[in-house]
Amino acid sequence: MKDSLLLIFEDMAPQKKVIHSKRIHYDKKSEKIIRHLERELKAAKENLRTIVEELETTNEELKSTNEEMQSTNEEMQSSNEELETSKEEYNR
Repeated sequence: MKDSLLLIFEDMAPQKKVIHSKRIHYDKKSEKIIRHLERELKAAKENLRTIVEELETTNEELKSTNEEMQSTNEEMQSSNEELETSKEEYNR
């Protein structure tokens, strides 16, 4: 029996605990990433909502300014016509 080696094989339960443990670790990591992404998405939505509100306000202000300018333009056209009429009468 010189230079002999005895090997004993024993049935062991599968390493489910290790796999389960890794799954929990990955699930917690995934949950952390998901929560982070959800916060980023929420912030992006709020930012977009603010930008849209600002654009709507600016658009309303531009419409108002445009109406005022159209009114002023009409008044100037009317004044121009009156000046043209006065000029014609003066030249007669």
